[in-house]
Amino acid sequence: MVGWNFPSNGGGLIRGVAEAGIQTFTGKEISSLARETCQNSLDAVANEKFAVTVEFQRYEIYTKDIPGFDEYKNVLNKCREYWFGNATAKKFLDRAIEQINLPKTFVLRISDYNTTGLAEPFNPKSRDGWNALTKIDGGATKIGDSAGSFGIGKNAPFANSFYRLVFYRTKNLKEECAAQGMSRLVSFLNKEDDISAGVGYYGEKEKNLPVKKINALDEIFGRTGIGTDIFIYGFNGSETWAEEIICELLENFLVAIHRNKLRVKIQNMRIDQTNLKKILGKYEDKIPTAINYYKILSGEDGVKFFEEDFHGMGKLKLGIFLGSNLNRKVLIVRKSGMKLFEQDRISGSISFTGVLELDGQELNEFFREMETPSHDKWEPGRYEKNPKLAEEYFKELRKWVRDTISNLGTENISDEVNVEGLDHMLDFDDSAIGGGSEKEKETLDDLAPPEFELVTVTSTKKTFSITKTRTKGVITDKDGDPPAIRKPGGTRPKGTRKNHTGEENPDGENIILKQDGLTKIRVIKVSDKKYRLILKVPQNISSGNLEIFAVGENNSGEKLFIKSATAADSNSEVEAAGDKIFFKNLRGNAETKISFELRDEKNYAFGVAVYED
Repeated sequence: MVGWNFPSNGGGLIRGVAEAGIQTFTGKEISSLARETCQNSLDAVANEKFAVTVEFQRYEIYTKDIPGFDEYKNVLNKCREYWFGNATAKKFLDRAIEQINLPKTFVLRISDYNTTGLAEPFNPKSRDGWNALTKIDGGATKIGDSAGSFGIGKNAPFANSFYRLVFYRTKNLKEECAAQGMSRLVSFLNKEDDISAGVGYYGEKEKNLPVKKINALDEIFGRTGIGTDIFIYGFNGSETWAEEIICELLENFLVAIHRNKLRVKIQNMRIDQTNLKKILGKYEDKIPTAINYYKILSGEDGVKFFEEDFHGMGKLKLGIFLGSNLNRKVLIVRKSGMKLFEQDRISGSISFTGVLELDGQELNEFFREMETPSHDKWEPGRYEKNPKLAEEYFKELRKWVRDTISNLGTENISDEVNVEGLDHMLDFDDSAIGGGSEKEKETLDDLAPPEFELVTVTSTKKTFSITKTRTKGVITDKDGDPPAIRKPGGTRPKGTRKNHTGEENPDGENIILKQDGLTKIRVIKVSDKKYRLILKVPQNISSGNLEIFAVGENNSGEKLFIKSATAADSNSEVEAAGDKIFFKNLRGNAETKISFELRDEKNYAFGVAVYED
């Protein structure tokens, strides 16, 4: 007999309305639906030489045409009666009943092609295919580098139904056809002393098995080829649902579409490799970063590519695009071309965007084990075989990305690649002298440290007062005029030096060269211990010294031991001694580059002080 059956809970678990598997997608129903369904379709590809095609199509039908309509409506009323005293459950059920009483409703069909379909639909003992989708909870069956496991993601379609009602249909590689409805509702009193488990099935009632055919589904859309269909009855998407799905697909499956692994049809719009650029342009205001990722994928001028063999498991393939006002993030994608997440906090000085692809089955399998259930983060502790090794490789991958971009930045230094907000930082702010605000204080991060930190240091009798806002000031003589510049072999004019606050310093003390007119000061990490300092001083300086120190969270300065230093400019001379770099012949208004190496291999937020002898 065909109809609805909600099995008894056997005196066990009573299911409430706030089911974790569905609540996970609350507030992001449409985006989760697009991501989860396309992910599962890509994992079930039948022939990798051809693209997987996924269709999203909405239909309006008479509500009474829902398979088993009267039975299902009766179940909703029983649920409301059982949960009448629960405000949350009552709110959901009142709305569900209101919607199912309307004369018409929407159905969203999601169909895939060039997939394997669902195996063994009529084998109740199987742990794969059909049963993995409809019967198994918390029992991931996919292994290797497959993204989905018919785990928590299979609940996404139910979150998109007013009454949590979904029908499945498949034609698999053995050309077996099967169809079945499924509802994830709440427990209710089915009959005297019998409480349902809250999950029900429409099909062969006795064993809750699918049937070969459901006419109501065929009337909406008939399937001929191999693949799987999902029908979401009571579809609750807004009128902008199609646009939301398009944006989600462009953001999460950009690489898959560009590599011709995925083609999508939403209503009458087609998205594939041939028209991807045009579609991106149309939605650029909604997903502005995607067009820059596309520039990398298409290898436009200015994009640089890097590869790294990763412990023999496969290759890391990194594409980097430098430009103005970019997002400073790297999109990380797996073999299928699906977005995992964006790595950020890489560089504060270089404007870039990047794409990192994991190439190789073993490499994908290794990092797949670290993924969270939502597939948007790596957590090394999830790698049960060897969490310590996972943590090591996780950090190594991130470090390679960070170092590659930092090294690229040193090769592409120009006035266009400057510190954001530099003009603002040059403004005088004497309220900031002696300490920055809480907003200005940096917290060091071992995984993704800031690569430079600009600090102004004032000096009277060689004591430090640190602020993270640059202050204006000049060296003056006793009349308040800038002193003459000492020529090589000459002597400094006598007089009283004043700092930016007007305080006098005795003759012979080191005077800090203030950043008035200093259009560039930057520290870039080149490798573990090696850095490059770039600065531009406002006037010629015959000799002086630099101090480089670490800035702590409380704005305290700690001098750093400098192992060696060299100047890129042949006109300048530099030499490291202890915690100082001594220099000669810095040219005014010219960019000076100094490479230096620290003794310690740590990550620092840097402060730089420039002194004229």
